[in-house]
Amino acid sequence: MMASNADNEIAHKKALATDGRGGSIHALQSHSEICKAVCMITNAGGHGTGFIAWGGKDLVVLVTVHHVINNMETALASTFTFQYQKEGQGVAVNGVELFAGCSGMDVALCPAIMENGSDGLDYFIAKVNTNSLKDSTGQPLDIIPINLTDTIDIAEGDMVIVIQHPNGGPKGQSISTVVEVKGSVLFYKCETLGGSSGSPVVKEVDNVLKVVAVHRGQYKKAEKGYNGVYYGSFLSSIVHHTKTQELGHMPTLQELKLLEELKLKKPITMQEKDHFFQELLPFLQSINSRWEKFADNLGIEMAKIQSVRADCFARANNEDNSREMLTWWRSSTSKAKRKWCTIKEAAKSLKLNDLVKSLEDAGVNDDNEPSMRDLQMLVIPKITNSWYEFGGKLEIRTTKLDTIKCDDSGGGVKESMKSIINHWLKTNPDACWEDVITALTAMEETGVVDNIKARYSRHLSANK
Repeated sequence: MMASNADNEIAHKKALATDGRGGSIHALQSHSEICKAVCMITNAGGHGTGFIAWGGKDLVVLVTVHHVINNMETALASTFTFQYQKEGQGVAVNGVELFAGCSGMDVALCPAIMENGSDGLDYFIAKVNTNSLKDSTGQPLDIIPINLTDTIDIAEGDMVIVIQHPNGGPKGQSISTVVEVKGSVLFYKCETLGGSSGSPVVKEVDNVLKVVAVHRGQYKKAEKGYNGVYYGSFLSSIVHHTKTQELGHMPTLQELKLLEELKLKKPITMQEKDHFFQELLPFLQSINSRWEKFADNLGIEMAKIQSVRADCFARANNEDNSREMLTWWRSSTSKAKRKWCTIKEAAKSLKLNDLVKSLEDAGVNDDNEPSMRDLQMLVIPKITNSWYEFGGKLEIRTTKLDTIKCDDSGGGVKESMKSIINHWLKTNPDACWEDVITALTAMEETGVVDNIKARYSRHLSANK
């Protein structure tokens, strides 16, 4: 059952309370550096929180939980909003460059590892290209990464703070005490909401805030006379886990040489083509706008490239466009308009009677904010043929809708790439991963090349 708008408002106020359990973000001015590193994460799954941190040496990483970002494809499609202290503020950054691994790091990266259960871990870590953290004018964001290397002593009764974006709202904090320390998990009474997952849990040490855990969620609901209990994974346990997992192992020079001989130069058979494309696609997310150059570097003739472009973009996936449009609406629209009643008004204006009936049958509350999951289930199937007009009724700018319509990350580009790869494999019996790396290197896509090599280096080390 969906929570009422009033219930959501009460819960949000508790997550930002000032009665000892929490406080306004303004109380954190002396800790502004750590706050600047915390961001809101928005993707098709909804909202979460994450933070930018030092991973050792010159390595900068993004840290959040696995249930907010569970793979590199989701990470690359996410929006990261910094400096979001109050409504109307915030710098939303799209196209943040993330990589699954690199050599010479102190914290080995395991970008999709989760151990289920309260005694396990739940995290996502990926390398960040700091040059991609810029505002709309191209200026670098004022971010000082949080240090991950300290081991902090903590015990029952200690005061901790969760710095969070509850319900996808402005940055806030919740202050309370530790209830229990159990294995790799820290339990505390800091109240949080959906959207807070991935927040840093910090403790003051010598007048400086230091991260002790990554917030995961609610462990026990509040009962009469008792506060709820919330929990997170110890940061020290996460760092240790990344260093001891085979998936996080970084290859030696000898392994890289063997990898080139055994994997990268091995011809890809037609039987392997579908699997090859599914493995290749996530690596190509950052070059979507340059897919034709990539095809040209693979040796595909221009006539074929032009034919593929015309055919595949004519069949661009309207469902993907609908999803992207609604994701943008949820992340950019004011809270006052981010409600079911706005969706209903747009549907009625376009005479989408099936959608109106679907919403009425589902019993949505006009004053509640729709989740991306509900929009996926109830709205997207009904607007795929009229998503552009529907976006206009939601007051999304025509320039943004045109960008989505022609977006190189949409279904048209995905189908174009698949068609190009199929043609390449059919006409080149010796086609292999090394050809892909050569094409990407010619485009100066060194980050993508490093990502591919790291992926297959981990595969080699895990199976040798």
